[in-house]
Amino acid sequence: MNLRVRNIILIVFFLIFITISPILVLYSLGYKYNFAKNTLEKTGVFFIKSFPKNSSVVLDNQKIKNTTPTQATRLLPKIYNVKIIKDGYQPWEKNLEIYPQTTTFIEDVSLIYQKFSLQNLLSGQSFEQLLPSDDKNHLALIEKTENSKIFWLFNTLNESFIDLYRTDLDDDLEIISWSNNNRKILFNHNGQYLVISADTSKTIHSLSKMTDLDLNNLKWDNFNDNIIYTLNNQTLFKINYLEQSVEQVSKHSILNYLPYGQSFVVITLEEENYYLRNLNLGEDNIIFSLPYSSDYVFRLTGPKEISLFDKNQGQLYLIDPADQSQPITAVFKNVLDYSWHGRQLIYWNQTELWAAYPETGDKHLLERTGNNIYKAFWHPNAVYIFAIIGDDLKFYELDSRDRRNNYTLFNLPLTDQKEQIFTNRKGDELYLITSQDNQVGFYKVKIQ
Repeated sequence: MNLRVRNIILIVFFLIFITISPILVLYSLGYKYNFAKNTLEKTGVFFIKSFPKNSSVVLDNQKIKNTTPTQATRLLPKIYNVKIIKDGYQPWEKNLEIYPQTTTFIEDVSLIYQKFSLQNLLSGQSFEQLLPSDDKNHLALIEKTENSKIFWLFNTLNESFIDLYRTDLDDDLEIISWSNNNRKILFNHNGQYLVISADTSKTIHSLSKMTDLDLNNLKWDNFNDNIIYTLNNQTLFKINYLEQSVEQVSKHSILNYLPYGQSFVVITLEEENYYLRNLNLGEDNIIFSLPYSSDYVFRLTGPKEISLFDKNQGQLYLIDPADQSQPITAVFKNVLDYSWHGRQLIYWNQTELWAAYPETGDKHLLERTGNNIYKAFWHPNAVYIFAIIGDDLKFYELDSRDRRNNYTLFNLPLTDQKEQIFTNRKGDELYLITSQDNQVGFYKVKIQ
């Protein structure tokens, strides 16, 4: 090869280099040529997750190569029609925008089966109560048979039953609550308050036998499952049933209370005035005065906040008891019932279902209906909720970008047990009391 040919080759490679280098640099910086606009534009990314995994992603009717979880990269800025699909599942779809040098997240998409099959776990004459533990690992269940009532413990992890307690058919039997560590259950048998271990030992402690107090409004200690509190003639008492001890907690005339940290938030009656007090900051610390109501309900909503629900007026207060300058952080009206999950709230009345975010003040109407709303409850991922509306169980997406993906799952024919339905810890299965093919039972249905 002579010198002239070598120079020509060198020049050609140099020209290729100076031509391609800017293109490679622009590509590495996230630029892409938009032929529709005849211009270079910075691109964006979709980051996509779904349950179940390995679902297909379709962008503007073009299926991308990878399944979820995945990223769709180097997308020109515009609005894309995004579909997430999987055989046997109802599709998820939204129109979402890609912005330059920005990742648009599509996370925690829950795909729901198109068809459902109910599995009968326990057949019976009737069932009176179903109460899950907070960790969703167990369900306490009362079955009514021809001759007796049976208090069952159901393990959602291995789907096993333990016969915890049996009574005569005519006896009163009621599950009150689970302890905060999900190891014990408080229940009432013919007016006798009992604590039973939620394990194979079936150890039972009788609160009623160790005291003459008229036990009322019993609640667990936040840290010790051997301690339960009770009101007796508007006086608050502490019962340690392991040590067989009873002691008075406060001198105030207390109408209702909530164990809060190491102490209590209470409603007191003083000279015909009602006050909300934080006993943790001293006996004389009044949070604020309250209007008269015969039915206030306390619930913990987070590490600091509590909720106080005036059921008579349908008014819900979100309260920070430690904030003496502004203890009420939010108020919601026209509330029939509600449920918290972290910093989010769903609440409803007979015809409307709302999602609210107290920290930002945002709230969104999820449903307005002519049918009765019986109950709403959270999917564990906190981006979907279930609601029983009329005779149907529905599934609502909380992501308000574009349109919400909402689904009607199935019919709930047993009217008097509509509220007896709960999810497992993962949220892919539901447990409920209903009837199928005229058979009343405790059923499981897999939805994902």
